[in-house]
Amino acid sequence: MMTVNMKSKLKFLIQITIALILTIIMYFLYPFIGPLPEYIRHHLEGGEIFQNYNLIFSLSIWNFSLSLAWLFYRDNPVLNNFLSLTFIPSGILVFVEIIYLNIFYDYIYIVPTIIGIIILAKKRNSLKLKYLLSISGGLIGLVYLEYFLGIAYSNISPLLLLLASIIMIYIFLEISVLYKWMKKLLSRKKAIIKRLLLGVIIFLLVFGIFLEGVLMEWYLRPSNYYINSNLEIESWTAISNGMHNSNTDMIYWNNYIYLVHDQRIYHFWIGDDAKLIVWRSKDAKNWEKVVELRSPSTDIRDPKFCNINGTLFLYALLNVGLIARPYQTVYFKTNDGLNWEDCKKLNLSGWLLWRPKTIDNKTWYSCAYWYEHGESVLLKTSNGTDWIIVSTIFKGQANDETALEFYNNDSIICTLRIEGESDSMFGTNTACTIIATSIPPYINWNYSKSYITRLDGPCLFSYNNKTFAIGRYQVGPKTIFTELGSAFSKKRTSIFLVEPDNLTYLTDLPSTGDTSYAGIVILGNQLYVSYYTSDIRFDYPWILGMVSKSDIRIARINLTSLINFIL
Repeated sequence: MMTVNMKSKLKFLIQITIALILTIIMYFLYPFIGPLPEYIRHHLEGGEIFQNYNLIFSLSIWNFSLSLAWLFYRDNPVLNNFLSLTFIPSGILVFVEIIYLNIFYDYIYIVPTIIGIIILAKKRNSLKLKYLLSISGGLIGLVYLEYFLGIAYSNISPLLLLLASIIMIYIFLEISVLYKWMKKLLSRKKAIIKRLLLGVIIFLLVFGIFLEGVLMEWYLRPSNYYINSNLEIESWTAISNGMHNSNTDMIYWNNYIYLVHDQRIYHFWIGDDAKLIVWRSKDAKNWEKVVELRSPSTDIRDPKFCNINGTLFLYALLNVGLIARPYQTVYFKTNDGLNWEDCKKLNLSGWLLWRPKTIDNKTWYSCAYWYEHGESVLLKTSNGTDWIIVSTIFKGQANDETALEFYNNDSIICTLRIEGESDSMFGTNTACTIIATSIPPYINWNYSKSYITRLDGPCLFSYNNKTFAIGRYQVGPKTIFTELGSAFSKKRTSIFLVEPDNLTYLTDLPSTGDTSYAGIVILGNQLYVSYYTSDIRFDYPWILGMVSKSDIRIARINLTSLINFIL
């Protein structure tokens, strides 16, 4: 056996050898190294985050092996500093496993967590700030190296990865303060000050670990959207290019299905190259890119098609700034689908057009909301370029994204997104959906309210004298942090039955995270729906979906099954 006087470097070398032997043995035992890899394989098979999880989990194996090797020599400052830092991600995984996954025996993470706590409690004299900074920088650098080489974490946006790194650095700095303050606290005589300062430090440390654990849980939890088994629904990915694709519309025109969506890096506009992309297809599965449309130096979003007198119009909204606050409606048009005229402003400045509809192919009606969100109106046109105001639909509470549909021959039914009395990122209990109805000449309106959801990005359509809406549905409990409109809640693209006095939820489409803003085409008894969504394998809250990539999906629904279900 080795003597107590053996040089530290030799002991360190023996520790590394022990860890190497243990790691090689663990490789042969893989995938039986612990329950978490099995959980991930079972729930997230083929997931991009874990497309090479053999390598990713080898890092955890090394951490476990080094924790066991630590028992051989407990005064190695390099190893002690490393384990005192890596116990944080291990502790986060233990937190996630126990609280959310009901895994109570994952020694791969429990052992490093326990060893890290022992080091902090018993071996803090070997902990030095110089090791702390270099090791923490190396760990963060390793994460980014794996990301940019495409080895791991490819489904996580660079912005979120940066946020996670900042939180980790925050935790590391807390520990460095803990090292420094612990020494001072031990030399103080006043026990009250000691306990107070120690309590503050422990609180901050626990809070940092909790915050990182919440982020991991948000990103790892499997999705649980609901598909009504009574409905015949098929869905597939149409566009997936690693970007944040959103806000779709579709139309059947000149023997093609045309699809449009906007594209940027994130949900927000931060000076990136925002654009509208138009595609066409014969079968809604094989898409041919037609054109990319832009408005220089501005964000462009919320595109809407309309066939007016044989000309295909594409209306969209201009926005400047990080938050989506559109201020102007513009339009493009084409006679052949391939050659598009340049962007032009709508004649009614400040009114934001939604989706036009007609019942006689002579007059087209559309809802529009004021850019400051205080009023919605009904517009009409005969040529698509010159619009006039018919009446005020609603004025009062902050409202926007007002959609219309004709029902009972020539009556109009609308849904209005009501923001509520607060603009909080946690939502508000006064948010809702208003249903407004009117008969010709569409001057007077009747109203009802629904609190089942705040119907963001609504698309209305009728079939067999029934009116339906496709829009954003907020699922889960309504709490102080997840009222309607909360950025921290789960979202779905869902289908609703719309009646003058009621909004009835029917089903979700496969969707999670940042989602909705649908378009529809009806061919026979088949409904084709375009919409965007975050990765449907994971149940991101809305706020994480906004900084992650999103795809355009198509759903095909048998309308006969839809009608039979509601009758």
